[in-house]
Amino acid sequence: MKKSGLKNIEVRTHKLSLSDAIETIKLYGLKETLKIGYRLLSMYAKSPDFRKYTKEMKPPKNISQYLGYGIYVVRKEQ
Repeated sequence: MKKSGLKNIEVRTHKLSLSDAIETIKLYGLKETLKIGYRLLSMYAKSPDFRKYTKEMKPPKNISQYLGYGIYVVRKEQ
């Protein structure tokens, strides 16, 4: 983000629980949730860099400890 000229970068990460995932599906609907899954599969199919990244990842034994989301707030100065 810094390389693209963004300033005042603030990051907050949050763990995702199963109940959060269920609430997200309820909020956005199954159709939108499936669209996200489709986009990930599409990126895997089309992007050699994404495939390389996913192959180099070492999945944790308990993946639920690592699921979450991030909120990023930035400002681009002119």
